[in-house]
Amino acid sequence: MSNALHLPDDTHLFDGSDPFADDSESPDERRARILMENDLNLIGALRELRKRSGLSQDALAKRMGLTQPALAAFESQGNDPKLSTIRRYAHALGAIVNHSAALDLDSDTSWRGHKVVSLDAHRSRRVVARGGWG
Repeated sequence: MSNALHLPDDTHLFDGSDPFADDSESPDERRARILMENDLNLIGALRELRKRSGLSQDALAKRMGLTQPALAAFESQGNDPKLSTIRRYAHALGAIVNHSAALDLDSDTSWRGHKVVSLDAHRSRRVVARGGWG
């Protein structure tokens, strides 16, 4: 049996679909918006996991060696934490954060024509099957 905490079915996080797509949005604008939404969703998911685990901001802040206001600032919308801070938060919470990346094939880049496999930072796999990072 897994000890993992899962978000409830009614939690609405960005799922990769693009319900707010705008025909006037350039590929670069779309990518920037999606990246921002993903950042906000990560912090929101961590905040939700903290709440579902029954930890108060004060209790988690103490585990991290922070004050409650500092933790509240981390959890606030518009915060731009460093990866090391996200890692400390997740560790204190007992959570795992997975990172992944993929090329935006809708953008106008020099990567067109290359077969993209995937990038899983946890396993440190290369993402381009031909050309590129080699």
